[in-house]
Order: sequence, then C-alpha cells, then structure tokens
Amino acid sequence: MTIKEVIRIAARRSVGARPGEPIRDAIRRQEIDRGKCRDSFMYGSQDLLRALKRIGVTQGDILIVHCAWRSLYNYKDGTPESLVEVLRMAIGPEGTLVMPSYGFEKNVFDLNNTPSNAGVLSEVFRCLPGVTRAEIPHFALAAVGPATQEMFSESLECKYGFDSHSPYRKAALMGAKVLHVGLGSRTAKISAFHLAGWDARDRVARYANVWGEEKACRVVREDGSSVVRAYYPKRPGVRNNNRVFRGIFKVVPKQCTCLGRMDMTLFNAFEAEKICLKEIEQGKLLYKGI
Repeated sequence: MTIKEVIRIAARRSVGARPGEPIRDAIRRQEIDRGKCRDSFMYGSQDLLRALKRIGVTQGDILIVHCAWRSLYNYKDGTPESLVEVLRMAIGPEGTLVMPSYGFEKNVFDLNNTPSNAGVLSEVFRCLPGVTRAEIPHFALAAVGPATQEMFSESLECKYGFDSHSPYRKAALMGAKVLHVGLGSRTAKISAFHLAGWDARDRVARYANVWGEEKACRVVREDGSSVVRAYYPKRPGVRNNNRVFRGIFKVVPKQCTCLGRMDMTLFNAFEAEKICLKEIEQGKLLYKGI
C-alpha cells in the first residue's frame, strides 16, 4: 500500500465516509446533520416558489435540476412529490422540467426498472406519470414538458451523455437553466462542464485521451424490448478534478438564495459551458489521469 493510499484511508476514517462515498460528500452530509440541530427556520411550498422566482426561474424555462434531498430537512410540506409540483408551478405548463436519471450499472439500462443513481428526487421524478426517460446508455435524463421531444430527438445516435446528440447538449442549446438545490456552495457537481470537456477533444490535445474504446450497453425499452447500444466510457484512471470544477464554477454568473441553511443556485447551462471551455483552452484540466 502506498503512502498516498494510507493517507486517503486515514482521511476517510477521520470524516466518517461511508463505503463508496466521496470525502467531500461525507463532509457535506455531516454539515447537514449539524444544520438540523441548529436551523429552526421552517419553509413551505410557497416559500420555495417565491425563492425560485427570486433567483430567476420563470415561466417557460427548461430547468435542469440537481438536488440533495437530505438538505431539505426543514421543508414542512416535506415530500419529493410536492417539490416536483413546486418546480413545475415555477416554470408553468409551457416549461420543461429535467433531471439526471442515469443508473449505477453500466452494462444494462432498463428504462422502467433501473433506479436513478442521481438522488431521491430524481428517482421519484422519473416514476411520475408523463415523465419520459432518455433512451441513452450514458448520463440519461428524465423530462416532462413540451421541449422533451426536441431534447430527446437524437438520443438513438448519442454515445456519450454530453456529445452533440445528447439531450443535455440539446437542452443547453435551447437555453436551459441549471438549478442546484441543497448542494452547498462548494459542490463540484456541475454537469454542464462535461459539455466543454467533450468539445475540448478537438481543441486541446490532452482531452483526446479522456475517452476509451466503445463499449456496449443493453438498453431495455419501456415496452420490454431491448437493443444493444454503444457508448464511450472514460479511460481507466480518468476522473473529475473536483478542485478545478469548483474553481471554474466560481466565475460562472449565477443567482443564489437560501431558505435557512438550504441553498439554491441558478445558472445558464450554455454560458457555463462556454466559460469552462475558455478555461480549458487556457490550460485548466477538468480531469485527472490524462
């Protein structure tokens, strides 16, 4: 065992990280647990709706939501379903609500039965009536609203969740906003930056080394039929450089608010991608191991 591995094990023990839980996520979990003891501010659905409007969520938006449900411990209406209802009220019937909906298993993706690996809210959302899940083997999205068909229109050609055919790319080009709910100010979960990482392949030589050879994933469709789809995984040893993610995110224009200790942040997906790509061209490395 190397010295680095020994230090990492000691660090994980010191913060009480669970198996498979990143150290930063363990620290965030403990911050939330402490907040439960200190934060007596209660809020309801109408408070959330007003806060969303305050930071710039408007009728007709395409809204991509990333949520840490455990952060909403003082939400007195208290269910993921009610939060989805608030989000849909904020964007109105002409808006489209979107959430990550990828699975943990890389070799099989069952649209009906594979649980979302993107948190409690995303799992509840993908099971709701009218919600469509993208038929892609990497970083699938689920969505409901009039822009869904256009966003998913090239899903059959998508081989990476942020390539030119991906629903995420389509959403960004259509002006999508990204909403972080309860992720904290130090989050590195900025999926829009992966759009820039993919585009950098043709601009920065080292980024051509991020992805490995095509792999196969069996996608089980809603009607029970299945098809084998190709996708591009990252090469072994390549992983997100979270420090760089957080650093670039600091300069992305955003609107923020809090309800008690629960934070919400809104930014434009396409604008975040452009800023990230510029930083990449100036030498920033989004990924370690390249």
